[in-house]
Amino acid sequence: MQMPKKQPIQDRAKATVGAIMEAAVQVLASHGPLKTTTHRIAKRAGVSVGTLYQYFPNKQSVFSELLRQYREKSLERLVQSAFGTAHLPIDEVIDRATDSFLQPFFEHPEGSRALMQNRDAFVTREERVAMMDKVQGFLAMALQARDDIPPVPDVEMFAFTLVRTAEALCTAAVTDRPDALMDGSLKRELNHLLVSYVTSPRSSRR
Repeated sequence: MQMPKKQPIQDRAKATVGAIMEAAVQVLASHGPLKTTTHRIAKRAGVSVGTLYQYFPNKQSVFSELLRQYREKSLERLVQSAFGTAHLPIDEVIDRATDSFLQPFFEHPEGSRALMQNRDAFVTREERVAMMDKVQGFLAMALQARDDIPPVPDVEMFAFTLVRTAEALCTAAVTDRPDALMDGSLKRELNHLLVSYVTSPRSSRR
């Protein structure tokens, strides 16, 4: 991954980087990754290209940071939904979890589509696996804490299946069926799939 040159510390610097990130999403959605340039991003953000280069060496690093932020937001929301809803029925927990997983795509559908279509150019396989492992780890802990689902002999593989299924479907919808994402049909089918898998009797998993 192309990393930013430095992380903003002061509020003004954070606001500048935030404006650059927002502008990058807009330019990416309008022009696509090939025609997106640092000059276009800087102009849309209302900063000089020199200011952009203080934080990002090139547009690749901007895209990588965007993708990292999208995934961090999804992870944060997923963790909150998993651990803050232990008192709720499992179908409601999954409903909130899918909401948290899909929220970044709703916020910037066109930018998300461009990012997902080109994600392999923005992050390495190792980085992607590390992020997914983190999500799966949190999910495994949340599942082990529940007593309203059938016992799972291999909770890590169980969490792996859940996370990777959700990721694959969301990515496919964002890139190929954005209508299914926006009209709620993806969420409905994803919820049904995950609830059925989580609540299925132990014998059906053999």
